[in-house]
Amino acid sequence: ARSERSGKSYSLLFIDIDQFKSLNDEQGHHTGDEALKALSVILTNNSRAGDVVSRFGGDEFALLFPETDATSCSMLANRIIEVAKTDFKNKGWPIALSVGCVTGSGSSQSIEELLQIADGKMYSMKKEARAQLRSDGDQR
Repeated sequence: ARSERSGKSYSLLFIDIDQFKSLNDEQGHHTGDEALKALSVILTNNSRAGDVVSRFGGDEFALLFPETDATSCSMLANRIIEVAKTDFKNKGWPIALSVGCVTGSGSSQSIEELLQIADGKMYSMKKEARAQLRSDGDQR
């Protein structure tokens, strides 16, 4: 509704934690809970007061960025990925993020459509990462 009134775009990020099940299985559910909390802090610290950060389910998160175009969304996504990568590595967690971005304006698409698009882009990123791991010889 805000975008409809202002005519400005908004962006949605859909985030999934890669290898989260393995982290839980290998290091215990307490570590998995700590990883979820750490990511929540990263997402909150890398968003503005008017942004919406939410845990979507399990190891998935969604962020809504009002008044944010596709270029800015991509920059935010890359910053979140890099901050998380460093934090996870420092903690010895073999996890990473896959992220899908979508930008819209007004009410041209429903939230369900936007989530579906962002989810599809996130899965594309996840598939590319798996393919890269296989080509590097790492069979995680």
